[in-house]
Amino acid sequence: MNFSLFCKRLAPLLIGLTLLSVFPRPAFSQQPTKHQATGTIVSANAARIILLRQFGRNKVRWTFVLASHSDAPADLAKGARARIYYHDEKGQHVADRWKVITLPTSASSAPKPSPPAPLRPASTPPATVSPSAAPAAPATTPSPKPPS
Repeated sequence: MNFSLFCKRLAPLLIGLTLLSVFPRPAFSQQPTKHQATGTIVSANAARIILLRQFGRNKVRWTFVLASHSDAPADLAKGARARIYYHDEKGQHVADRWKVITLPTSASSAPKPSPPAPLRPASTPPATVSPSAAPAAPATTPSPKPPS
């Protein structure tokens, strides 16, 4: 009776567990952890982006290689402030995409200041005082009365 209970209930369970251990399990595809870094672009070309990050008073250069699906960074100019979205792969930071936060400031791209406005319009002659006009009397303010 105990043997028939074993054959009916426990034997199929043991056979199933044995089969699961023999056949390989499908590997779970693990997505790489996404990161982001913000800093100033030192250089950017078709192969890599170098970003200068500041931590307090310390500045650190980070090098990112471009992912195979990324295009060349045409919009990243030296001195631009940018945010790089990346993941780590085989010990390297791989840039997936980027976003320009502010464009670089340079003397050639800065707007030139406009000349100061003239003090008087050029078509109006300066006002003249006629000699017959009496000078205006200076305005006097009444002095306070001394306390009595």
